[in-house]
Amino acid sequence: MVADSIFARVIVLDNGGTKVAVVGLDLLITPPTVMEALKKRLPEVGLRWENVYTGAIHSHNSIGGWAPGLVGQLIAGGYDEKIVSLITDGILKAIQKAQTTMAPVQVGFGETDASDHIYNRIGNSGPTRPLDGMIRLLKLKKNTGESALLCTFAGHATLYEDDMWNYLSRDYPGSLVDRLEKKSADFAVFMAGPLAAQALRREAKQIFRKFVITRVIWPFVSSEPYPKFRPNPTAPWLCSRCHWVCASRIHA
Repeated sequence: MVADSIFARVIVLDNGGTKVAVVGLDLLITPPTVMEALKKRLPEVGLRWENVYTGAIHSHNSIGGWAPGLVGQLIAGGYDEKIVSLITDGILKAIQKAQTTMAPVQVGFGETDASDHIYNRIGNSGPTRPLDGMIRLLKLKKNTGESALLCTFAGHATLYEDDMWNYLSRDYPGSLVDRLEKKSADFAVFMAGPLAAQALRREAKQIFRKFVITRVIWPFVSSEPYPKFRPNPTAPWLCSRCHWVCASRIHA
């Protein structure tokens, strides 16, 4: 039912007639290059493209290199086909693994309002409106007691300052997933939801940053299931505050 691998966390569901995969990516966006590669290879794991749902955590400190062309370079650094293959292979591996643990589940849903942690950077009908500040949770529970959570929250994952470009991080979504797996479920997946212009408030950043930087940051010598990386000082990388290139990209 669930599995993770390089940059991907997957939930596979089957109602007896249709099988679907929900893919959460530890990336800035769902790269079009990865999706094109995935479409071609989905028959390897017995799935159809229309039954695959993808989303990203939107960390500005995740890996780049997945978009060709000038615009792609400005957004995500120099294109590297090896990174596209690395991410695609990881998704397929996780889907395949998840299908080996299929079992009947109970399904539950919950939500809580966290609007006080975010604001609308554009503003409409007031300084911080409209907002979608709901944290939404879909819970799946097996008869054995094992459980999984799918979580969404529409707040930009931008806790890191410009001088922290040399860290590879899942930002606050990584902290949230780790804590959910310690306290509320055996497995968790995060998706950013409809981010639009919604950003974390200053006071929320201060609280989250203290926890994330001290406990959840994964530097270039990151442990599994994430790969070990080395900085490449001659190639561009994502700025932690915006999508523009400002420092060094990462190579596997």
